[in-house]
Amino acid sequence: MTTQPHYPYADGDIVVLGPQVFASADGETISWQGANYRRDRGPEPGGDLRERITKAARTVRLRPGPNAIAVAQRGEPIILNMGEADDLTSAVLAAIQPELDRLADYENRITWHTTCESCAHVLDSAIRETERAEQAEAAIARVRALAERWRYTGDRKEGPLAELRAALQPPAHDAGPSVAEAKADDRRWWGGEKTGEQ
Repeated sequence: MTTQPHYPYADGDIVVLGPQVFASADGETISWQGANYRRDRGPEPGGDLRERITKAARTVRLRPGPNAIAVAQRGEPIILNMGEADDLTSAVLAAIQPELDRLADYENRITWHTTCESCAHVLDSAIRETERAEQAEAAIARVRALAERWRYTGDRKEGPLAELRAALQPPAHDAGPSVAEAKADDRRWWGGEKTGEQ
């Protein structure tokens, strides 16, 4: 009576994964029914991006000063002028724009707690539609209130057209304290006036 082998097991410099299935010990080659398959590692991660950035940077014309070679030989950085720095930044940003777009899309999906790109776009669209609907409903309510006031009191303070236009506009948003008010609060806080307040 023969015993069945237990897979996987090592046999010299190969690993036997099953009947007629073998792999090299380094995992680079697998053999199945006599055909060998090699691992395709693909391009080096980030290699394409580095290549595009390098190519973009080489399009920028630099005008090094007379001592640039001596500075480079000492291993010190060569300082770019503002125009060169702006040109270099613009070229590199244009080269990596697809990655920046993918990152923004990924961050948006994180915001919605989903990895589904289509789901995030649907949620974005839904929230925009909800906000527009709420703004329209609020405008309708303001116009109705204005019409009711005109109907029952005949009170038209500024003339009907001006009041109607004002009712259709969203109300002013209170964004909080002004910069001057915030500075005054800071002075009160750091000056000890608010000591002990929570």
